[in-house]
Amino acid sequence: MSAIALALTAAALGPVYVGAGGALPDSTTSNSIPASGLFTSSVNSTDVGTITSVKMVTLTSLVHTWVGDLQVALISPNGTRVNLFSRFGVTSATGFGSSKDLNGNYGFTDGIGSPAWNPVAGAGNYASGTYNRVTNTNAATVQIGTVSGVQGINNNTYASLNGGASNGTWTLEIRDFGNGDVGTLGSWTLEFNFIPAPGAIALLGLAGMTARRRRA
Repeated sequence: MSAIALALTAAALGPVYVGAGGALPDSTTSNSIPASGLFTSSVNSTDVGTITSVKMVTLTSLVHTWVGDLQVALISPNGTRVNLFSRFGVTSATGFGSSKDLNGNYGFTDGIGSPAWNPVAGAGNYASGTYNRVTNTNAATVQIGTVSGVQGINNNTYASLNGGASNGTWTLEIRDFGNGDVGTLGSWTLEFNFIPAPGAIALLGLAGMTARRRRA
């Protein structure tokens, strides 16, 4: 198989980037969006090309009581925001949402076949698994701040990222909008498919002969 064919095969299978975790601050933490605690973690993609699909974002060892407090978003290199989920169960500006707890590994796709992200109210932990984020109803609360889609309706899907640059900084953003509950994230993983830029095909063929690459 030629170097170009190997490079295109590698791109078709897609890279895997792993971002750092950390403590998730409570909503009393002051930052640019009032009344929210902010956690961010970024990875720098060196795969030069064009996104064809985001396959999955996985939150590993995510621990947090009261899932309805949280809004989790992926932000692409061009600034497009896609909510993985947003304050599930919240229906008003003063609502608390689902009281289900998170303690596990949660993958989010737009794929048909994955169960809906649906952490209904009740005691106990929401099960680890791979979920379809498209079916998540975003919080119907009033947007605050000046960032589009923060604490408000954001109907962007992973498909809204298609055609954008694959290289650059990808950021996971977790905001806590309810006080009294905190948590931690072990790490997070981004998987996407892309078409390499013409000038990058030869470099891919020479530098990476393995079809699947994992980068920290």
